Amino acid sequence: CSVAKKSVVLTTINRTYLSYALAIVAAERILGLVPRGAHEWEKFLTPDELSDMLKQGGAHVHLLHGMQLNPITLEWSWAKSTDMNYALLAFKTDPK
Repeated sequence: CSVAKKSVVLTTINRTYLSYALAIVAAERILGLVPRGAHEWEKFLTPDELSDMLKQGGAHVHLLHGMQLNPITLEWSWAKSTDMNYALLAFKTDPK
């Protein structure tokens, strides 16, 4: 019996007070980096919520890591904290 391993990589914004302050107040309203109304904070998912959704679909989270945007260079890099943005790698193993 062989096994097929499927993977998914997701990046998103965490639902925290920090993400509200930076993604909505700063990026939308103050700096105008994205259009006003582009983000709906209530729809942001915490890492636990997203992990639970993936588990319900038969996948398991292999890696969860924070991400940060440098506002001057507009370049992304890895971060220890997932309080703002995060990336998640999950696998689902299906018997063939």
